[in-house]
Amino acid sequence: MFPHPNRRTRVPRWSRRMWQLSLIQGRIFLVRVKTPFPLSELHEMRAALTQAIERTSGRYIGVADLRGATVIAPEVADALIAFFSVEHPRLLKSALLLGDNALLVLQVTRILRTAASSRRRGFTQLPAMMEWLHSDLHPAERAQLAEMFAQPA
Repeated sequence: MFPHPNRRTRVPRWSRRMWQLSLIQGRIFLVRVKTPFPLSELHEMRAALTQAIERTSGRYIGVADLRGATVIAPEVADALIAFFSVEHPRLLKSALLLGDNALLVLQVTRILRTAASSRRRGFTQLPAMMEWLHSDLHPAERAQLAEMFAQPA
């Protein structure tokens, strides 16, 4: 499913799903989400992410691009709180890029605060997110992640 960790990862085209999962440099999982994002797709995405993580070794970084999202349904927000409340032992950091939608920023801030995870943070600006991740990324990972975010959400 995923290419060799040292090969460039191409962002897949959007399918009928409101999310896509990419592996960058063998240990960074990038999830892009658009809304409306139904609970059934959250469960599907979580299963795909869990399966992908199980196929890798070592610690990993999670990055979510939510710039294509507007509002999260209450049942999805509750499921995200439950999901983010459980710390996977191999998770190094998890960063969520929110963009400038004020309502989404408020929702995700509440979700992260309620989940109480010190390894997960939300950001409205890409440079701030990249700065937070910088010390945990290798140069090639930084370059490829920046390239992925240069593409439209």
